[in-house]
Amino acid sequence: MEHKDNYDRILPMPVKLGFGIANLGDTVITEFVGAFFIFFLTNIAGVRPALAGTIVFLGVMWDAVSDPIIGTMSDRCTLEAGRRRPFLLISTVPLILLTTMMFTKVNFSANLKFVYFVVVSVFYWTAYTLFNIPYLSLGSELTTNNDEKTRASSIRQVFGTCGLFFANALPMILVSLFKGRGISEERAWTFAALTLGAIAGTAIFITWRATRG
Repeated sequence: MEHKDNYDRILPMPVKLGFGIANLGDTVITEFVGAFFIFFLTNIAGVRPALAGTIVFLGVMWDAVSDPIIGTMSDRCTLEAGRRRPFLLISTVPLILLTTMMFTKVNFSANLKFVYFVVVSVFYWTAYTLFNIPYLSLGSELTTNNDEKTRASSIRQVFGTCGLFFANALPMILVSLFKGRGISEERAWTFAALTLGAIAGTAIFITWRATRG
């Protein structure tokens, strides 16, 4: 009973803010990939439209398959740091690297290029699921106080709205900025993806750190 009472806690504002900010990272990368990946494949990387659509389809299908797998792994996790938080930390660096690799033009043959983007897309969605599924469950495990969970969820949604704005406004701004510095369009997209991936990774890391204990 004592443990239950301690779990029914009021969350300090830094914890609620720290918990919510990962949703900014979530929205930034998912909206960026959703809005610009197929454009990059067809217009920058030189992938035929039919193959580009197949790449996107396979990645999304794998995401659907991996969701319950990662969810089960998270539910069964017995690490001292908790069931959810370790997955956030594990996913941070891979998300940054794989987001960058998805928007990197490679000088391969058509078949090898297709294989490259399929593999990178599958690994990207795996890393995203490693973050997203445990994160969605983390809020309900910070406290059993329903009012506090509602406030934390509201803050999370505000950060998600901010992420939506960044994901739609920043990519082309970043590409134009890098091109203005004499960087080729292909490299400009890669650097833009790296920048957005770093924003997302930093937000996820802040959530991991802010929710410890």
